[in-house]
Amino acid sequence: MKNNYINHILGIFLFFLPFSKKILIWDKNAYLAGNFNEYCAFFLNHLDLFILTTLIFIFILIKEKKILFFPKIPYPILLILIWSIFLLGISSDPILHFLSLLRLFAIVTLFNFLNLIKINFKIPIYYFLASMSFVSFIAIFQIIMQHNSIFTFLGEPYLRPDILGVAKINLIQEKMIRAYGTLSHPNILGFFSLISFYLSKFAGFKNLRYFFFIPLICSFSRSAWLALGISQLFFFKKKNFKKTDFLFLLSIISLAFIFFKEAILNRLMFWGDAINFRLEGIISATKILWQNPWGVGLNHFLLYLQNFSEKLLFPWEFQPVHNSYLLFANELGLISLVCIFIFLFYFWKKTSETGKKILLTIMILGCFDHYLWSSSNAFLLSCFGLFLTKNK
Repeated sequence: MKNNYINHILGIFLFFLPFSKKILIWDKNAYLAGNFNEYCAFFLNHLDLFILTTLIFIFILIKEKKILFFPKIPYPILLILIWSIFLLGISSDPILHFLSLLRLFAIVTLFNFLNLIKINFKIPIYYFLASMSFVSFIAIFQIIMQHNSIFTFLGEPYLRPDILGVAKINLIQEKMIRAYGTLSHPNILGFFSLISFYLSKFAGFKNLRYFFFIPLICSFSRSAWLALGISQLFFFKKKNFKKTDFLFLLSIISLAFIFFKEAILNRLMFWGDAINFRLEGIISATKILWQNPWGVGLNHFLLYLQNFSEKLLFPWEFQPVHNSYLLFANELGLISLVCIFIFLFYFWKKTSETGKKILLTIMILGCFDHYLWSSSNAFLLSCFGLFLTKNK
C-alpha cells in the first residue's frame, strides 16, 4: 500500500515539475549597482518539499523493514559527492555551496532508495503528461496572443515583446516572443516537450506524443530541434516506419511553416549575436577551468566570470556558460566530469531504448545550453526521465 503512495507522490512531484515558483533563501553576491542574478543565489521551491516528503515515506518503509538495507551509491556518483564536500573548504561562498550540496545529497539519496522500491512507471508519467498538456496550451496561447496568460502564480513569466529580458525573435518588421509555458525559458520548454514526446510513447500514448510537437515548435529552441532530429535518425528502424505517422508529423511541420515561416527561418540561421555570446562564454569558462581544474564550487561560476572575461560585462551578460559539461566541470572539477561520463556510459549499456533516446537528447542539449545543470526543474526531469525509462 505504501509503495502505491510513493507512486502517487512521485506523480504529484512530476505534475508540479514544470512550474517555477521559488523562494529566495540565500544571496550575498548581488551587484553593487543593485542588479540581482539568480544563478548566484539559492532558492527553495515546491520540488524540495516533494523530495523531503518522498524521503520521509522511504524512511517509514525502512522502519517497517520493507527496505532492509541502505542502497549502494554508484562509485562515480559517490566520488562526486566526496569531492563536493572537499570543495566546501575552498569555495568563496561556503553557505551557497553547502545549501546546493544539501540538495544534491537529497536528490542522490532519493534516487538510490527509489531503485529499491517497485515503481509503477506509468502512474508518475500519467501525472507528468497531464501537466505538460496544460502547459502546452499555455504556450500556444502565448504565441498566438504574444503575451502571458493568467497563470503567473504557477511561475509563468510576464511576457510582452517590449519587455527587456524576454526571449524574442527579431523579425523584419516586429519582434515576436517565444513561448515559455510556465517555465523560466523557452529552451527549457523545448526540453520538457521533448521528454514528454518520449514518455508518451513509452507509456503507450503513441498519438499524444505528436501533440508535444506544438510547444516544441512554439519554443523555437534550435538545440531541442537538433536533439530531436539526431535522436530520431540515430534510432531509426525501417521496420518501425509508418507512413501515417510520417504524414501526421509532416502536416504539423507544414502548418508551423505556414504560420511561422519567417520566425522559423530566422531560428535556422545558426550564426549571429547569440552565437558570438555563447562562444565568448565558452572561452571565459575554458580559462576559469584551466586555472581551477579542481572546481570553484556549486553555483560559483558567475562569481569568477568577470575576472576571466576579455570585456566588461553588463549585468544581463552574467549568465552561466552555455555548455552544461563546461559548467559542471567549472563548478565541481574535471574529476567530477570524468565520473559523470563513466556513470552515463554504464547507464547507456543497461537502459531501455527510450532511456537511450532521452540520454542522447540530454547529451546533445548539454553541448548548447546550461539549464540541464543550472535549472533544478530541468535537472530533476533529466533524472526522472532516465529513472522511469531504465527498464521496460
